[in-house]
This record gives sequence, structure tokens and C-alpha cells, in this order.
Amino acid sequence: MGWPAVVERWLANQEKTQTESYIKRGKPLAAASTDELMQAWIKEFRVWTQTPAHRHQAMTDVEVELTIRGEAPPFDQVETEWKNLRERSVGQRRAQRREALKSITTVPIVPMS
Repeated sequence: MGWPAVVERWLANQEKTQTESYIKRGKPLAAASTDELMQAWIKEFRVWTQTPAHRHQAMTDVEVELTIRGEAPPFDQVETEWKNLRERSVGQRRAQRREALKSITTVPIVPMS
């Protein structure tokens, strides 16, 4: 099994686990209107892009409730945030590569006697 398949399986498992958790907690957002959910998702997504390392249960719950309703999150409303997140991610990967290369190139070479 290749990496794309592994990632797909992991994502499917995450979605299943999150949905089960949401339902076990009594579907706390079931009474909210779809418009309220969309606005909440936009707000939570914007918070998440500033602190992506933190677990954001509120955004996950909104996504699950939208999925149950057959709706998708309004990604078109957060295009700027997506772009900024991608740029930060690319910048972080480049910095990590530079650091890795620096550590490789700074290893002293000891001549063999």
C-alpha cells in the first residue's frame, strides 16, 4: 500500500472517530441553522490558521455537523487564510531543509591517516 492510500485510510479513520465522538456527546450543534454553522466554521478556521498545532474541537464539531447535513465547509470564504497557511507551511519546510543542510555541511571532515 502506497503513502496516498495510507493517508486516505488515516483520514477516513479520523473522520469516523470524530463523528462517533460528536454523536456520543449528543450532537451539540444539531439545533444550529446551517448558516450559523457556516459562520462558526469560518470563525473557527481563522482561529485554527493562527494556532494550527492546537486541537480545535469546535471546528471539528462544526465540520461533522455540516457533513451529517450533506454540506461542505465554506472554503471559498477563507481563501486568504488558506493561502497564508500554505505560504507559512512552505516557508517552514524550507527553513527545516536549510537547517538540515547546515548540520550536514558543518560536520568536520577528519582526514584519514
